[in-house]
Amino acid sequence: MSMVETKTRILDAAEGLFARQGYLGTSLRQVTGEAGANLAAVHYHFGSKETLLQSVLERRLLPLGAEREAELNRLLVRMESGEVVEVETVLEAFIGPTMRLCESSARGAEFSLLVGRILADPGGPGQEMFAELVGPNIELLLRALQAVLPDLDSELLLWRVHFCLGAMSHSLCLGHLPGFQGLVPQSVDTQTVLGRLIPFLTSGLEAP
Repeated sequence: MSMVETKTRILDAAEGLFARQGYLGTSLRQVTGEAGANLAAVHYHFGSKETLLQSVLERRLLPLGAEREAELNRLLVRMESGEVVEVETVLEAFIGPTMRLCESSARGAEFSLLVGRILADPGGPGQEMFAELVGPNIELLLRALQAVLPDLDSELLLWRVHFCLGAMSHSLCLGHLPGFQGLVPQSVDTQTVLGRLIPFLTSGLEAP
């Protein structure tokens, strides 16, 4: 097995275990066991468990962030030229790429669960890493929403965006939250979730 293959196998194993068991509930020995590697390989490629989590997040969030940035910047340019853009369109540019990542592969679904875990655990491992990686995207989201909702108080908009992110993180964990199994709809495919979530969030953002 090449060094690149070993590194990828370790990232894949860590991503799945962190998603299913949580960061604190996963040991490096479990990661190496699932990856078919040894601890020396983990230390060589990543140095520590914390750096491994950082690498897991960067592998998905950097390209995801680039896609969001491109979409939101396109919308800002359209609005600056005088075009009317709907709240739903702004939300789709931010939320859509994340939800589609969930559907892209089994690995994508595991990563979306990991993101949901991180977002739903304020102050937990990964929060600071995640905030640093997605912060620029959230700033663009706020700019775009301020442009489409110019009469909404800026502090109130911040509150509503926080609520939107909370609903998004919960949606990423659909079907995996203990005690919620009886409340999860039968159909949880990406388009269905987006079709239910975005109108819900739009109503909240546009509320008087």
